[in-house]
Amino acid sequence: MASERPNLGVGAAVTAYWKIALGTRRGSRQRRPRWPMLGLPFLLALLTLADHPGDRLASYHVARSPLGALMDHRDFMNEPGAARLAHRVREALLSDGYGVFIEGLVNRLAPGCSSRERARLWQLVELAWLWDRRASLRPTDFVRLVEKLGVEDPLSSPVRVMTVHKAKGLEFDIVVLPELTASMTPSIDDSALPVRGAHGRIERVYPSGNALIRSLLPELGEPFRQAVHSSLQDEISNLYVAMTRARYALHLLVPGDGPKGPGKAKNYANVLRAALCPNEDAIEDITVWERGDPAWFQDPRIPENGSWSTGPLVPATETDPVILKPSERRTRNLPRRTPSGLEGGDVVDLDLLLRLGTEGSLALGSLVHGWMESLRWIEDGLPPDEELASMAGRITPGVTRAQVAQALGDLRSWLASPEIAGQLTRSPYAADRVTVETELPFAVRTPDGILRGDIDRLVVEWEGVEPVRAHVLDYKTDVVEDDERRIMERSEFYAPQLGAYRSAVSALFGLDAAAVRATLLFLKPGRAVDVEDRP
Repeated sequence: MASERPNLGVGAAVTAYWKIALGTRRGSRQRRPRWPMLGLPFLLALLTLADHPGDRLASYHVARSPLGALMDHRDFMNEPGAARLAHRVREALLSDGYGVFIEGLVNRLAPGCSSRERARLWQLVELAWLWDRRASLRPTDFVRLVEKLGVEDPLSSPVRVMTVHKAKGLEFDIVVLPELTASMTPSIDDSALPVRGAHGRIERVYPSGNALIRSLLPELGEPFRQAVHSSLQDEISNLYVAMTRARYALHLLVPGDGPKGPGKAKNYANVLRAALCPNEDAIEDITVWERGDPAWFQDPRIPENGSWSTGPLVPATETDPVILKPSERRTRNLPRRTPSGLEGGDVVDLDLLLRLGTEGSLALGSLVHGWMESLRWIEDGLPPDEELASMAGRITPGVTRAQVAQALGDLRSWLASPEIAGQLTRSPYAADRVTVETELPFAVRTPDGILRGDIDRLVVEWEGVEPVRAHVLDYKTDVVEDDERRIMERSEFYAPQLGAYRSAVSALFGLDAAAVRATLLFLKPGRAVDVEDRP
C-alpha cells in the first residue's frame, strides 16, 4: 500500500524543499534548486497570492520559481506588480474556471518536471476541474481543499487499496469496486440551509431541522430539496470518478438478491443495476452483465514485463459503447461569447474598435456603472458624494477630483430625468415581491457555446417562490443628442446585445421570452427605449 506525501502547507512545503535543495549542513556548497520537484507548491502559492496580494511569502515563492517568468512576476518586493498579478489570476479564474487556468499552466510546466511531479500536477488539474462545479470566489478555498485532501502517491506498489477521493487524477490497469452498497441517501445535518436562486446566488438562509420541523415549516422544503440534490450530485460524481480510473478492466461487485428479491435501497449497486441490467436477477457468483473481452490480458500486444501501462492498448475486439444516459455536449472548451460582442450585429463601430477618442468615454462608462451598482430604487437615492468619490479611485484609478465632481454632477442630473427616474422606481411593478440585482454575472449554454456577461440591472417579479416577469435595464453613456433618429439608430445597434440578455434571463429563471422586457437607458439625453428581441 502506498505511503502518502505529507500534507504540508504552501509555505512549509516550499521551505522544506529549500532546506534540502540548498543544503543545511555547515560548509555544504549551495547548488542550484531542482525546480521539477516544486510545480505543485508553487501553483498553490500563485493561488494564495491571487487571494492575498500582500502575502510576501507567496509572492517570493512565485517570483523565485518558473512561474515568475511565466506570469511576468520576478520581483517579489514589487507590491503593485503582485496586486496586478493577483487581479489577472482572479480574472482568469472567473472567466475560464480553475480547470482551464491550471491545466494551461501545467502544460507549460510539465516539460521541465520529473515523472513523479508531472503525475502530481495532473492530479491537481483533475481536482481543479471537479472544483469548478462549486468553486467559490476565494482561490484559497481551493488551496485548503488541496492541502486537506490526502491524494494517493501515483508511483507505488502494483496493488493499491484506496478511497475514491485518493484515486482522483490517477489511472490503473484494473479497477475493482467491491463496496457499492453504501447508502446514497444524504444525511443533511448542516446547521444552515441556503436557498439559491436561478442565477446561483444565495438568496436566503434557513436553520436546518428534522422531518417534523420541516412539516411544520413549509418554507424549509426548498432549501432541504436543494441540499439533497447537491448531496446526490456529489455521490454520482464519486461513482463517475471511481469508474473512470480504469484503463483496461473495471470490475463492479454487487450483492446477490435476497429471498425478497432485489432491494430498493438507494446505493451505487442498485443505480448500476438499473442502468446496465434492469431486468436481470442477481444470483450469487454469477456475472449479471459484462461488456468487452474478459481475456483482454492475454492479448499478445501487451508487454510481458508486467507493466501493462507502458503503452496504449488497442482493443482486441470492437464493442458498442455503454450508454448510461442520453449523451450531452460537454461544456469544457466550448467557445465563449459576450452580449457586448453582439453589439451592432454585422455593423462595426470603428470609433470604438480603434479607440478613436473614446478613452475618456470608456472611463466615464466604467465609473457610472460602478456608481449605479449601488442604486436599488430611485426613491432610496445614491450614497453620499463622499462615498461615491471614494469609490471612484478604486473603479478608475488616476481620475482627478475635478473629473469626479463633474461626473457626479452629471449623474445626479441624469437621474433627475423623468424617463430615467421612471425606469428606476418600484411603482411600475405590480407583484408583491420584487427583487433587484445589479451587475449580475451569468453564464448560459447556447447552441454556439457559452454566453456569459453581466447585466447592469435586473428586476424580477415573483408570485410566491415562482418568478413571473423580469425587466433588464442596460445603461448607456453614449454621447447621443436628444434626436429621435439618432437614438433609434443606437437602439438598433444595441438590440442584439439586449436580445442576448433577454435570452439569458429567460433561461436562468425559466421564463417565457415574452415575460422578459429589455430597456436601454441613454443617460445623457435622459431617454429610455424598450428594445424588442431581434434575431
